[in-house]
Amino acid sequence: MTKRLVLALVVLAMAFSATAAVADQIDFNFAGGPGGSYTFTGSGTFSGTESPLTVHEVNPIAGPNISMGSSVLTWTTGAYTGTVGGTANFAAGGTVTVSGCGGTCFLGTFTGAQFDVANLLFYSTFVAGNVDPSVWTLVGLPALPSGATGTISANLGSYNGRGGAIASGDLTLTRVPEPTSLALLGSGLLLAGSVMRRKLSL
Repeated sequence: MTKRLVLALVVLAMAFSATAAVADQIDFNFAGGPGGSYTFTGSGTFSGTESPLTVHEVNPIAGPNISMGSSVLTWTTGAYTGTVGGTANFAAGGTVTVSGCGGTCFLGTFTGAQFDVANLLFYSTFVAGNVDPSVWTLVGLPALPSGATGTISANLGSYNGRGGAIASGDLTLTRVPEPTSLALLGSGLLLAGSVMRRKLSL
């Protein structure tokens, strides 16, 4: 194995571990019942709502579920773009919102979504949204005012051609590192690479 390859592997490993270290992650849970419903008429958007929610830390450690009282999760996808193989597809756009933090706990925008009609599953991803710092504090994580990326996955309890009930689901958010943190990470990797290059050249 060449010195250059060893150096590349070391820097890559450091980058992976450093990135993992800043990836704080939380998960909102909702458990169906009368408070969970969705609407889809076969065209237009797919929308849903659920209340109340619990939230818990997922990463760096798993934490207990914490009740969020009167919190409400609502979402509306972008426009319906067609159904392929039993899966309805939706374009980017729309919103996903969690309220109940004395304002908005989270607000994001979808990059796309799909509704598996046969298996009654909804799954989606969205671009970085804003998380109220109080949410991170609630689960015991540092209250840095940062954005987050995330996903929604929901098991749907019924479908009558217009919508139905939500059986269960999750909204998972991963903190987006702030520009300052990324700059420090980049500087650290450059310094580490320089040190390793000197050592390997000896």
